Amino acid sequence: MNEKEEINNLKNENEILKKQVTDLKFNYKQLSTELGQSIFECEDLEKENRTLKKDKKELEEEITELRKEIESSIIWKIKSILK
Repeated sequence: MNEKEEINNLKNENEILKKQVTDLKFNYKQLSTELGQSIFECEDLEKENRTLKKDKKELEEEITELRKEIESSIIWKIKSILK
């Protein structure tokens, strides 16, 4: 192989490597963006989950209180009827 052919082959290899580097950089940026979006989405879901758990607890407490009120009301009515 003469020097001219070798230089041309090296130039072609260099161009191929440059394209691979460019493609890898693009893919890296795209994956980084997707990762960032996933992290924000996860944080939003965690916040929503905490809010729903808090709401659930409050509703359970409210139900418990209502049950107590109903039971005491029924017991009071029964006692008043039986008197």
